[in-house]
Amino acid sequence: MSVVVGFAERPEAERALQVAADEARLHDLPLHVVHIAKVGVGQDDNESILSHRERLSAIEAKYQAEGLDCTAREVFAQGRVSEALIEEARDRAASLLVIGIRSRSAVGKLLVGSVAQEVIMGAACPVLSVKP
Repeated sequence: MSVVVGFAERPEAERALQVAADEARLHDLPLHVVHIAKVGVGQDDNESILSHRERLSAIEAKYQAEGLDCTAREVFAQGRVSEALIEEARDRAASLLVIGIRSRSAVGKLLVGSVAQEVIMGAACPVLSVKP
């Protein structure tokens, strides 16, 4: 059993990380922080990949220094980000998956889709969605 949190450099993800760490402490569970990077779309250049890795390393060190069993890693997704996050939760035997959400218009959700909605509907474990 563990707590898995999807992480990105956004306010809603920062808040989700805080909540996930609190839940992991409360239930004495390991915390797994996961950044999903999309492969083949040209979203991340080498500089931003390095920045993500440095940030994940700092997150891991921070929570470990606080006595929390924490791992933080980057996962490269060839398919949908939601599927990669759901798979990570399954692989880590997550008892809780925490995601950050942001407000978007109904048209925005229709045109782009909603990773949060796909995760909530597809995850085998409970999903906690956190606003900034």
